[in-house]
Amino acid sequence: MKVLDLGRGPAMASIFLAREHGVEVWASELWIPAEENAARFDQTGVGDQVHAVRAEAHDLPFESEQFDAVLSVDRYHYFGSDDLYVGYIGKFLKTGGQLSIAVPSPHRELRELGGAPEYLRSGVGWEVLAFHTPG
Repeated sequence: MKVLDLGRGPAMASIFLAREHGVEVWASELWIPAEENAARFDQTGVGDQVHAVRAEAHDLPFESEQFDAVLSVDRYHYFGSDDLYVGYIGKFLKTGGQLSIAVPSPHRELRELGGAPEYLRSGVGWEVLAFHTPG
């Protein structure tokens, strides 16, 4: 199985997927150099299964229908706020492939709370404005 893991930071989910499920992963991240992530993959024994890619999320260097799954955990809200973005990443999925997006989701809209709680502002910053309820 070939998986695209979007916006991975230090790519811990990519390492987990390779070690626990034996899949081949492309860990795409803009802010951490690919060499740094590749060294981490080698140190954790998955250097042959996880490929470090430094790419901007709107200009991905992959072929159409290259992946069986596209995954973004706790990062999609940084780059996927354009309504058409999900269509863009969908082109990298094989027919019948799976798209999985997990993002923070409060129980009440932040505007109802009078803004972001301090515990979110201190750790996330302005990006917290992209957090919404499932509704």
